[in-house]
Amino acid sequence: MKFVYRGQDMQSQSFKKPKMQTIIIILLVIALAALVGSKFIGGRSFNSEDVKVKIMNMLNAEMKNAISQAESLGRSGASGTTNTISRVRQHVYALDTLNELNISLSGQSSRIFPQQDIDTTMASIDEFFVQLQTGQSVNEVQIKLMDNLEKLDDQLRLWQ
Repeated sequence: MKFVYRGQDMQSQSFKKPKMQTIIIILLVIALAALVGSKFIGGRSFNSEDVKVKIMNMLNAEMKNAISQAESLGRSGASGTTNTISRVRQHVYALDTLNELNISLSGQSSRIFPQQDIDTTMASIDEFFVQLQTGQSVNEVQIKLMDNLEKLDDQLRLWQ
């Protein structure tokens, strides 16, 4: 026999147990729906060939943009040149990042650009920036930068 205390009625005692069971059932149904939904909605399996093709497309675009920007370095004023060399640096950094992503996905044998070549290209960009800031001629450094970018482009073409 259950006793009812002051301020408590029988209905509140019997209501707590089914309410807790209902909450647990609802949570289980939501978890099950999420699991099933993820299989159907995100059901596309990971296809490494698709990823490799996308990485190569991005590498080609970044390489094209880096070379295009580097070629235009001599055609703009000092402030425009500073912006342009910064964009070249961004494209080379993107090439390095995509190269590292490719290595992470497929192993060391999938390295497209040797790290030394990326570092040499970044050093040329730094040297260009310093000479630009100090008012020195940048013609020789621009030629060296273009040579480095063309070397990277050759390596990318060999990989494809």
